[in-house]
Amino acid sequence: MGFPVIFYGLTSLKIKPEQYLILKQLMKQHFVNKLILLIVLISVSFKFYGNSQPLHTTEKITKDNQLIIGAGWASLGIRDIGISPLYYSGSHLSGNAGYMKSSDNFLSTINIRILYGTVHPDIYPDLTNVGMKSLKAGVSYSYMRFASIFAGGEGKLFFGGTLDSNFGHYKHNKYTNSAINQYFLTTLGFSGQASYPLDRDQNNFLLAFNLHMPFVAAIVRNGYAYIKPSGFLNHETGNVESFFKSIDFQSLNNFFSLESILSLEYRLKNDNTWRIGYRWEYFGHNNSNVLKSATHGIYIQTILNL
Repeated sequence: MGFPVIFYGLTSLKIKPEQYLILKQLMKQHFVNKLILLIVLISVSFKFYGNSQPLHTTEKITKDNQLIIGAGWASLGIRDIGISPLYYSGSHLSGNAGYMKSSDNFLSTINIRILYGTVHPDIYPDLTNVGMKSLKAGVSYSYMRFASIFAGGEGKLFFGGTLDSNFGHYKHNKYTNSAINQYFLTTLGFSGQASYPLDRDQNNFLLAFNLHMPFVAAIVRNGYAYIKPSGFLNHETGNVESFFKSIDFQSLNNFFSLESILSLEYRLKNDNTWRIGYRWEYFGHNNSNVLKSATHGIYIQTILNL
């Protein structure tokens, strides 16, 4: 069975002897070595586990290549101590595009998203002339394999991982020397999807729930008392070197993030699909310059078969 603890939780712990030796060595390493060994262990274990699973159907394997285009509305809230102790929130327009390759036993998705709007301090909601222009963009790659069936064989469970990168930029309209703040954020984490057809006979309506939880993050942010990241304090280094010196590697102790998506799909007669969904996301970076952000919103997508 390999190493299903990665995707099923501690209750289904089944570890091969060679994987136990890797885990034993893992605990003796420094942080960077721990991270590398952990990623290798997950990759190897996931390969063993994914290859050992039977398909959830005896029918011929179907494969699809799909282009995803969509738009929507979102409400974004943010508190960044580096720019203000106040909590800011406001409406954003969102756009997204992606490419998905799927079959009966795997899902592979590339997604690009962007949000743009204005946020205002919640403590003074009537002061609409005080606020920040907010831009948030991200790109992610997710790979999941079929894991199990439920609800009498109608529902499907997929488990895997996601590599996600985000960029946030906001500018305060009342500040001068510290008006601009931004962050770069890349995470690696576990992902899962549960889907269930609402009409078993026609198979036109599909309800799906996705969950993504990162376990490690690489973050670059402005300093608390400096308009650039900490690596740029040494003016003798170049911009690229300064950027990499500014990277802060964090795990669940100082960084937490969670994303969930609930969607409903309707398959058209031409095999294209309409999708409406609700997305909620939160992340927090706890250091001396605390950053917390939450986003929720709805979107509509058109999924075109290629």
